[in-house]
Amino acid sequence: MNTVSIQFFGLLAEITGKQNLVLENVSDTDNMKTAIQNLFPNLQKQNYMVAVNNTMINTNTALSNNCKVACMPPFAGG
Repeated sequence: MNTVSIQFFGLLAEITGKQNLVLENVSDTDNMKTAIQNLFPNLQKQNYMVAVNNTMINTNTALSNNCKVACMPPFAGG
């Protein structure tokens, strides 16, 4: 059983009402996004970036047991 720890930042934490969430049985980031969007439908309207174990990702990525995932709103440098 895969257990994944997810952190939400900024607007995403406001939408979910949570800073942390633990999900089980998620095999990859696409599966995780579907699961959190089912729990929090307002996330479907949001663009957000995902990091797995402190590495930003752009494509579907496999999640191993005890992975740490961060969901962050887009940000711009300045």
